[in-house]
Amino acid sequence: ARAYSLIASGQFGQGVESLRKLASTLSVGPPWMMELRQQAEGLADLAAKDPDGAQALLAKWEAQTASALRVHDLP
Repeated sequence: ARAYSLIASGQFGQGVESLRKLASTLSVGPPWMMELRQQAEGLADLAAKDPDGAQALLAKWEAQTASALRVHDLP
């Protein structure tokens, strides 16, 4: 969560470093862990090249999660 928060708050250098560390810890495991690794690597690559795009992707994921949990209309 820290790595994603760093990207969301505009701390891209630290965020990319944290995402890469996270991805390296997920080298073996069940399919959901491999998916998490791919997401972390993808977000790290995007943040390094296009910080605004990385923040937009996080916002998209947040909206999808809120919709799936049906909490997007809560105050």
